[in-house]
Amino acid sequence: MEKNKINITAHAGCMGTEMDSLESITEGIKHQADIIEIDLNENENEEGELILSHNVPEGDVQYKKFGEVLELIKEQNVLLNIDVKKMEVIEKANKIISDYDIESKTFFTGINFKSLIENIDKLIGKSYFINLEPPKLDISKIHTKSYLNELMMEIKSLKAIGVNIFYELASVELVEACRENGLLCSVWTVDEVSQMERMISLRVNSITTKKVDVLKNLLGGKR
Repeated sequence: MEKNKINITAHAGCMGTEMDSLESITEGIKHQADIIEIDLNENENEEGELILSHNVPEGDVQYKKFGEVLELIKEQNVLLNIDVKKMEVIEKANKIISDYDIESKTFFTGINFKSLIENIDKLIGKSYFINLEPPKLDISKIHTKSYLNELMMEIKSLKAIGVNIFYELASVELVEACRENGLLCSVWTVDEVSQMERMISLRVNSITTKKVDVLKNLLGGKR
């Protein structure tokens, strides 16, 4: 991810498309998003096959396969944000990503502090954000520089490349703390123009949105 610009991340159901569909990916690419987000899960009815699904998979539903996504992504000038819905998928995902030789184009989100500490061996050498949310994030202190710097130091010790946070929790001080500590700040999911403008003014590193075209127009030359 480019550190010196605001990257546009196409949500897993962007531009009015069905969630976790190949159409969503192609629309994100078509509208020139920098990053494509997918929800990665495991289909227990298919011997643990990796699939696109935000929710727990149901036995009678046909899901898109992870390999189908990588076929689309490998020839495109975009990054792939893999939002993991269960930590067990990471090991399998790493193997498939390696088979497609696109490690440099992929990174993980959806990982909180507890999950990261318990599974850090699976993420050695990989790029990943840590989801910053209560109770780990003390909302009463999101404007307190000393508290945020301590938090950033802990995140750095866990080798994360940045924080992934719900946009309403993003503060000037938090984004500055990320920047001062060499960490990226990614926010989700921002669909209202007023909130897009606030995130742009904060100079976050990535904005996840369903409305890729609206955000792209707003950014114009501001990236």
